[in-house]
Amino acid sequence: MKTSYRIISGIALLFLLSCGPKIVVTSTTPIPIEPPDTYQMNKQGEALFADAEQFFDNQAYSQALILYRKYLADFPNGAKAALALLQMGSIYKTMGDSARALRSFEQLITTYSDSPLVSEVMIRRLTILYQKAQYQEIIDQAEVVLARDITTNQRIRLYVLLGNTYTAIGYLQDAIYYYGQATDLAQGEARKKIVVKLKEALRQLSSDDMAILLPRLQDNIAGGYLLFQLGKNQVNEGRYEQAIDIISTLIQRFPNHEHSAEARKVLEEIKNKPAYERYTVGCLLPLSGRYKLYGQKALNGVQLALEQSAIQRPDLKIRIIIKDTGSDSEQTVRAVRELVKQGAAAIIGPIVAAEAAAIEAQAAGIPIIALTQKKQIPSIGDWVFRNFITPQMQAKSLVSFALNTLRVKRFAILYPNENYGSTFMNLFWDELNAQGGRVVGVEAYQTDQTDFTGPIKKLAEGRYKVPEYLEEKPSGNFTPIKEGWEDGVEVAELIPPFGFEAIFIPDAPKKVGLILPQLAYHDIENVYLIGTNLWHSDALIRRAQRYAQGAICVTGFFAESDSSNVRNFAGQYEDTFQATPDFMAAISYDTAMILFHIISRPNLIYRSSIKYGLMNLNAFQGVTGSTSFDDTGEVHKQLFILQLKQNRFVEVTADPYSGQP
Repeated sequence: MKTSYRIISGIALLFLLSCGPKIVVTSTTPIPIEPPDTYQMNKQGEALFADAEQFFDNQAYSQALILYRKYLADFPNGAKAALALLQMGSIYKTMGDSARALRSFEQLITTYSDSPLVSEVMIRRLTILYQKAQYQEIIDQAEVVLARDITTNQRIRLYVLLGNTYTAIGYLQDAIYYYGQATDLAQGEARKKIVVKLKEALRQLSSDDMAILLPRLQDNIAGGYLLFQLGKNQVNEGRYEQAIDIISTLIQRFPNHEHSAEARKVLEEIKNKPAYERYTVGCLLPLSGRYKLYGQKALNGVQLALEQSAIQRPDLKIRIIIKDTGSDSEQTVRAVRELVKQGAAAIIGPIVAAEAAAIEAQAAGIPIIALTQKKQIPSIGDWVFRNFITPQMQAKSLVSFALNTLRVKRFAILYPNENYGSTFMNLFWDELNAQGGRVVGVEAYQTDQTDFTGPIKKLAEGRYKVPEYLEEKPSGNFTPIKEGWEDGVEVAELIPPFGFEAIFIPDAPKKVGLILPQLAYHDIENVYLIGTNLWHSDALIRRAQRYAQGAICVTGFFAESDSSNVRNFAGQYEDTFQATPDFMAAISYDTAMILFHIISRPNLIYRSSIKYGLMNLNAFQGVTGSTSFDDTGEVHKQLFILQLKQNRFVEVTADPYSGQP
């Protein structure tokens, strides 16, 4: 009964309120607003993000971007905000918009620095920088990422990225190191892909660089690949002793390496290499034909070296095999092949047909020391060496002596207009330019010319217009006389009236004997007369007589030298052959002594040891001066500077204050 009453009363009340006038109640107390339903908002955010993800998975990137942006705008503190930025950056990267991708990634790193996604985003950012070739920034920032608590997969990717980066900038040692780090961590197909990169980088690295890198990888899986490639390189370079050590180390340390079987096979092949007679030296000389005189002098030098070696080291039992080349290329090539079959350790010569002999020796893998100044001989290969005086050596020595000892700066060049003269003119000029001298006059003459008034007068009168065919010379090389002051001294006080202090004439005594008197006739006196090794001849004295006094030239051997080494050699040569030794005899003697010196070393198993012994020869003191070979096989020699005094040549000491001759 009570319940029915309450219901009826409530209905009546509602009826009265609806029929009567409305009552407005005002109050200064604000009406409380209920907080939003967090659960409902999270559900909305998750639904929005799920829709964005669905578009992303279906590669509908434009729609996905719209929803990711809306999610970030509506739910900046949402649980998926950082992931939304990651996905946006990935979309931009896929679309090729690297600028927006970077902005998305950088916003995530800055705004959500505590997110576990930061490390991943930092790596992805670096991959974009790699595409933009910003290699240094990658290198600078990679260490920061590596210091973080990242997953193994992330660490592998970062190592590979660093390997790619260092490869791109040519730092292959660092690239291989990081590929090696990645190889240690990776498994299965991922490791195989990294090993491909590792092997490609190793193939580009020199053996010397590999040897330097080896300690960094000795405990890594990559160390096995490095050892294998280094061993193969050593074999290809003929360094068989080193190859045996390297490959043996690989087999011992990595017995189950994928290349172990192949390494054992290579090792067996090395040990079965054909032997050679280490104390047998071949000699290629023109003992018949038009150059037989030079061949005989060279043979004399080799024989004298053999006698000297027998006195110094009677235990060596060195044998010389002489082959006559006859100055013929085909005969020379046959002779090289015969020497290889006879087990020669190395070859001296030839004097002519050197290119053909060098090519054959290079193919056979036998060291050869050619006695020639022919261009580009050492460039034929790493088994080819040259021991001879070259035009480049002469020009360098003459210019150095003139500038540093004679203290002259201004030079004229008077040269024959043919290959020999043009070659020396250019080399001398280039050396002056390199060492700080000045060319103030250049004139040419014809090979059949006997009257040199024209070119001499041009030099004497200071008409120094550069010939058209020389205008391509570097600026500053050609310096006419100038008025004014230099270092506080008036120029006119420093130079003679015709402007040069020395004149270089690259020609033989016959022509020089005509030129020097005419220089004097035109009052070109009190200047240094400079010439090539052709001037070192009694013919110059006979032809030029008093006009040649004081002349300076260069030579590869000087029998009257004050050197005890030279005096002993010259005396022994004269006693044995009743003749004064010349350069050909001396250079052959030195070449033989160099080889005897190298093959006397212990533990020479392969010819490659002789080759590397020659490359590492350090200032061998012979009768032709100090001799070394660089890693190209080119010789570096200390030449003799001579001066003509009282009708005889004397060796000039390098006294910078000796004054005029």
